Amino acid sequence: MRPAEKDIQTLVSRERIWELVNCCEALSDVATTQSPHYERMVSDNFGAAQYLPESILVGLWELLADHALDRSFAIRLSEFTNSCSKDLLYSWICQAPTLDECLKILVDNSVISNSSEQWKIRIMGDKCQLHYLVDPTKGYPYQATEHAVCSLVSLLKHLSQSQLVLTGAAFKYSEPAYSRKYLSVLDVRPQFSMDHNYIEFTREHLRTPVFNTSEYTRKILEHRATKVKKAMTSWSLSARVKQLAFDMLEHEKVVSLEVASSTLFMSKQTLARRLQCEGTSFSEIVDHARKVKAIKAIRERVYSFAEISYSLGFRDSSSFYKAFRRWFGVSPGEYLASIEQANNQSGIDPVDIALLHT
Repeated sequence: MRPAEKDIQTLVSRERIWELVNCCEALSDVATTQSPHYERMVSDNFGAAQYLPESILVGLWELLADHALDRSFAIRLSEFTNSCSKDLLYSWICQAPTLDECLKILVDNSVISNSSEQWKIRIMGDKCQLHYLVDPTKGYPYQATEHAVCSLVSLLKHLSQSQLVLTGAAFKYSEPAYSRKYLSVLDVRPQFSMDHNYIEFTREHLRTPVFNTSEYTRKILEHRATKVKKAMTSWSLSARVKQLAFDMLEHEKVVSLEVASSTLFMSKQTLARRLQCEGTSFSEIVDHARKVKAIKAIRERVYSFAEISYSLGFRDSSSFYKAFRRWFGVSPGEYLASIEQANNQSGIDPVDIALLHT
C-alpha cells in the first residue's frame, strides 16, 4: 500500500520496525524474543509495504520496556543502529556533505520516517542544541527517546569519524539506575527531569565534513524523499483525523477534539472549521470510527459488550447499545447471532455487507 493511502499519523517506515526486531535478536534478549506477543508481531506477513502501522513499533517498544532483562537495553540497541536502520531518511542523511546538512535533512524531513517524531535545532551563541520531541499521546516508553537520541549521536560520530564531541545532554524523564552507561555513547553525563530532550555541542561542529559521500546518490535519494514527503503531507484533514481516531481507539485512549487539535498543532476552532469545509465534523468521524471498531470487536468474540463499550469511550453500556442500534438497526446480541447464522448458511458475514455502505 502506498503511503498516501493511509494517514500520516499512524504509519512509520518499514525499516524502523525491522531495525528494532533485528536489534532485539542481535541482543539475544530471550525474555523479549520468546514472548508470544513478540512472535506474533514479527511473524505477521507485511508483504511489500514500505510503511506499516505505528502501533507495531509502539508495541515492540512496550514489550522491551516490560520484559528486557538488561534495563539499559535502549543504549545497547543504539550500537546496532548503523547496521540495521537503512530507511530512506537514514540513507539520505548519510550522503550529506557536512553535519550541518545532515541535521537540516533530519529536521526538515523526519516525517518520512516517523511522523510522531520531531527534531529542532537551537543556536545559542557558540553552542548548538538539537532537541528531540515525540508525540506524548502515542504511548512510547521513555526508552524509545533514550534510543532515538543515543542512536543519532552514534550515527553523527560515525559520519564525522568521531570528530563530534558533546558538551551536554538532557532528558525529560527521571534518571534511571544505569545512568552511568550513557557515558559510553554520549561521553557526558546527561541531566534528567529537564524540560526538554536534547544534545549540545559547539557550533563549529556543524562544519565538520562527512566522508565517503556521493553527490549523485544524494540527489537520487533527495528526489525520492521529496516525492514521498509530498504524498504524505497532501492527505485531506478529514482522512488524517479519521485515522487518528482509529489509532486512539486502538489504544483505548479518549478521543476528544482537544486531543486531536493538539496532535495536529491547531486550535479546536480551526480544526472544526476545516472539517466543516470538507463536509464532515469531528463527531461524525468519531462515530464512524466507533462503528467500525465495534464490529471488529464483536467479530473477534473476545470481549464482553461492556468491555467493548468501555474501550470505545461510551459513558455506559446503555449508550453503546443505543448507538449500535442506530448504526445497524439491531442490538449487539442480535447482531452476533446474525453472524453465526449467516456463517452457517452462506459463509458470508453480514458485517462485511454492512460496512460496504459506511
